Amino acid sequence: MGVHLRQSNLMKSGKLINLLAANLTRLMEGSQNLRTIDQVAKRSGVGRGTVDRVKKAEVSTTIDKIEALAEAFGVS
Repeated sequence: MGVHLRQSNLMKSGKLINLLAANLTRLMEGSQNLRTIDQVAKRSGVGRGTVDRVKKAEVSTTIDKIEALAEAFGVS
């Protein structure tokens, strides 16, 4: 079970969601093996729909899923 981020002013304004989306996009564009949503989903274990919505800044997500995405790219 994931831990949800609290709805701080940063999250309410969308800044954190947009930052996560921008970072995911940048990491995907710079990767040789994780350029598609399907590749990222498979490597991270995060659902394809979730990866897609995170990349589009359409959804906030759990810390566990953010960590799984980071680990897929080797980011700590």
